[in-house]
Amino acid sequence: SSDLVSRQSFGNPSIPPVKVSNNTANGNGATGFLFTDLPSGYGPGDGEAVNATAIGNTANGFTTDFKIQSLDGKVVTVTATNNFIIDGTDGIELDGLNIYTTLNYNSITGQSGYAINAASYTGSPVDATCNWYGTTDGSVIASKISGNVNYIPWLTNGTDTDPATPGFQPVANSCNGTATDYDGDGVPNATDCNPLDPNVKAQPKLTTTINGVTVNSNNDGQDDQASFNVCNTSNNILFGAF
Repeated sequence: SSDLVSRQSFGNPSIPPVKVSNNTANGNGATGFLFTDLPSGYGPGDGEAVNATAIGNTANGFTTDFKIQSLDGKVVTVTATNNFIIDGTDGIELDGLNIYTTLNYNSITGQSGYAINAASYTGSPVDATCNWYGTTDGSVIASKISGNVNYIPWLTNGTDTDPATPGFQPVANSCNGTATDYDGDGVPNATDCNPLDPNVKAQPKLTTTINGVTVNSNNDGQDDQASFNVCNTSNNILFGAF
């Protein structure tokens, strides 16, 4: 099954956005949920702008699970949140220029192509922060994104906190994944500098000089030591950990 949304509503305050919620589309066809203006002469609702929200849906196994496109140059505005977008070739595809979309707090996993494919989109950066991609590894997530998409930060926990509610309900305060994370756990923290962490990709080094003696900490898991002399009254020199 699939859902087609095409309705004149952008810029007209008397017509509220179309709301697509709590639906499940399973299949192996071309598109699960399609948001499009459609060219003039196509049929009912063609040649019109689109203003829609997609909340709490599940799309599974389509060539494109969610497709947002502006074929006739009309404005297409879509807000997609709390959706499960599973498998298929591309999770979300954007096509055209006059598209205004926010894609937040969705679970987009299992695609053989891209989680978000904006290669045919020519507008401003897509707001796609705070989504779950099935991993916290920044390099893997980057490979799942195509085109002008702002996907940082991302969710670092893919748990659905309320399975009884349709769609994906992410863990609170888990939108903290960043490309500056070094050990691949999605969160910049003290373990990024742990030289014994097998996931560490880069490690800072420290040089300390005391009384003309220099110690270089190489962050290789080994203690780096040196000795120096201090002439002073006894028992009044204290070095803490540093």
